[in-house]
Amino acid sequence: MENHPSAPPYVPTPPPTGPIQNRPSDGQTLGIIGLILGLLALWPVGLPLSIASVVKAQKARGSKVVGIVGIVFNALAVFVSLFIITIAIVAYNGIQQRAHASAAEASANVVAKKAEAYATIDAAGSYPATIEDFAKYPESKLIQDDYTVTTVPPLDEKTIMYKQCDAQSAQVTYYNTYARQTRIIPLGDASNLTSC
Repeated sequence: MENHPSAPPYVPTPPPTGPIQNRPSDGQTLGIIGLILGLLALWPVGLPLSIASVVKAQKARGSKVVGIVGIVFNALAVFVSLFIITIAIVAYNGIQQRAHASAAEASANVVAKKAEAYATIDAAGSYPATIEDFAKYPESKLIQDDYTVTTVPPLDEKTIMYKQCDAQSAQVTYYNTYARQTRIIPLGDASNLTSC
């Protein structure tokens, strides 16, 4: 019988004993987290994570698609957030201007009612000739806590103008901040369109 040389027995190679070399992260996990945060409009955290994902993917020579999509969604979230903030500020300012306009109109109506009370009580039935005349009767006395009554046209919601046109007519003028113009409350025969 012929003898064939036998193959050496299989001996498995032992695992390396040194530190295990980790493959560099390709940033996919960061990209997914950044993308999810972008979809949830949490862009202050999502945008940096998406950018970090692209940088890591580039270093590891991996796919940057998830990171780039995350950057796009986070950028859209930034623009949507700014748009919503702008709309909210404009709406808030409009509400404030309407509130100031309503307050000015309410103050002007108080002055008009005091002038009507004066005309009702006065023996001649005339409206106050001056602002000081309002103090002649307790029912017509002006309490100027939130506004000031003057004889000059108002430039803000805290100033009310009173003017007697003649003994039987007068005007109370206030500034409407929402419409940005003065409005006239006519008393007696006065006009509500032009100042007397």
